[in-house]
Amino acid sequence: MENEKYNIFICFRGKSESGLLAQQIYTTLKYYKNNNDQSIFVPFFAPRCVKKGADFYEEEKKALSQIKIMILVLTKGFFANCTEDDDQVYFEITTALNRGDVQFVTVFMNSYSIHSDPDIGKVFSVEQITTIRHVNNVNFFSIYDFDPEKELIPVLETLISDQKNSQLFETLERIQIQHGFNDGIKNLIIKALLGDRENRRTAQTTILQSPRPYRNQFLKCMLELLSFPNEVVRGEAYYCLGELSHDSDVKVDEPFLCKGLSDESDFVRACCSNVLRNYIPLEEETINILKNELVRIGMIELCEDISVYSKKLKYYAIKTINEDELWKTNHT
Repeated sequence: MENEKYNIFICFRGKSESGLLAQQIYTTLKYYKNNNDQSIFVPFFAPRCVKKGADFYEEEKKALSQIKIMILVLTKGFFANCTEDDDQVYFEITTALNRGDVQFVTVFMNSYSIHSDPDIGKVFSVEQITTIRHVNNVNFFSIYDFDPEKELIPVLETLISDQKNSQLFETLERIQIQHGFNDGIKNLIIKALLGDRENRRTAQTTILQSPRPYRNQFLKCMLELLSFPNEVVRGEAYYCLGELSHDSDVKVDEPFLCKGLSDESDFVRACCSNVLRNYIPLEEETINILKNELVRIGMIELCEDISVYSKKLKYYAIKTINEDELWKTNHT
């Protein structure tokens, strides 16, 4: 997910307990994978994400324009310097507040109370304070006992899931009005794009067995979701188009799926590679693209059934070359 946009910003104060805890949170989120073996968090933590020689403020502004969640790692005195004009923490929080669509998660020890903090009211309005402290609070007894995976990640997973679902539902409402399909089709679309892999495949099988008009409506919706911000939705849309488009009015060919191989997301590229198995024998240009992809991820072995497997591409397989051709990709 190295090319994915940041979805979480970790805001902390200096090298105090706040900074130590922020480092712990960043490491946990960066390497965490959910039950589907997917990396769903792309956290921004300035000491690790701003490369040497880069413009610090520009990198921060870019991250702040992308995120959906800001984690505030609160300790005593966190807001004390926010009255200073050039305070970085104040800049980060106000930028997120001014966006209006960023949700805040506050992390703090039981010895700290945001409600009684004497400094926060000096720089933020009552409305802003309400937004900051909201209901997404994670508190703990000791920095040494704090377990981000157990105490923080469930909160973040719920927030991200709700955000993605809400955005998808709004998009589907618009598409439903545009194309006039019924709620039954919309519900199948939701099941085919959300939830665990088994449930998604079950919904997709149902569509495959549905009458042609229903499948046409489903696939037309998939076409509109290819630019959706969420990588799972984009990937599953490509997969459905490549897997379910035969015997339909929606025409999908090999070059169409190859467009997905240039997506910024590993997940989307893997979905497109996987479904290309239905188009063997492949064109030479497609084979070259897949070879380059295998080099990029460091995959050097080829299974006899012409499929290769990469943990980096989750549980998906890259389907590669013409049935009568076996090759190995050398990677140094």
